Amino acid sequence: MVGVPSLDWHALRRTALLRAGPAAFLDDLTAAQVRGLLPVNQTLATISRPNGGWTQPLRTDFDGVWGGPGSIVLRPGKAAPGEIERVDGEAIASLPRTLTSIAGNHPRQFERAWREAQYRSLINWNVMRRYVDLTHRNGIDLIAAKVQAHLGEGLGTPDSPAEFEMVQILLRAGVPEPLVNHVMLVAGQERRPDLYFPFALHVVEIDGWNGHKTQESFEDDRQRDSDFREIGISTQRFTARRAQREPERCARLVMNELNERSRLVRSGHLRLRHP
Repeated sequence: MVGVPSLDWHALRRTALLRAGPAAFLDDLTAAQVRGLLPVNQTLATISRPNGGWTQPLRTDFDGVWGGPGSIVLRPGKAAPGEIERVDGEAIASLPRTLTSIAGNHPRQFERAWREAQYRSLINWNVMRRYVDLTHRNGIDLIAAKVQAHLGEGLGTPDSPAEFEMVQILLRAGVPEPLVNHVMLVAGQERRPDLYFPFALHVVEIDGWNGHKTQESFEDDRQRDSDFREIGISTQRFTARRAQREPERCARLVMNELNERSRLVRSGHLRLRHP
């Protein structure tokens, strides 16, 4: 890898993976950078390889294409089934392993990576909790406790059977997991939308008859929608009865809205406004 100025960092990473052997994979901060959770560090790549024949991390220095020195850190470490995925053709640590590894090795970076993953709705809360339970059983209690504290901010608890059923309908259709009854400060008031998708700045409300049959509740719903709209968040409303009768169509309507709004968010044409 020394003296290969024609390779960019992406190619250097792949070259390092090939040199490390078929079982090697991108791990730790590098895995987070590939996923877009942290800024790319073009001077360092961390690669883990099971049965690597060493007991301590090895650092291999080389001249990078950016004009300065770079390092490949080779780490020993086993990977359990499901801990390695392929992203753009590269073997990479799974998201639960990546976040847990950063929590233990780079606590300052962990907050940023976690928030970015949460904002983009990348975290499968059930999978993450199972992974944390496994981490506890393996005796890495301090790391697991740090991640567990953040999991408390996760999916949330539905307030009604209608909310729970809507969440299940959306998840079965492949819709990313929302934040449920997530407390937000909007127009000087605390609001708890039923389902919130921060990566698309979109709220889904499930209206049951018992909680929405009075004039006061009707007006409050309109005010909530207006307050959210003022800061750039759209609202989609479904009755509980409609969700029961047309679950596939409801899920499709939500997915279409999320796809369109997330595209606008990524392009910078849509952003959260703070009045």
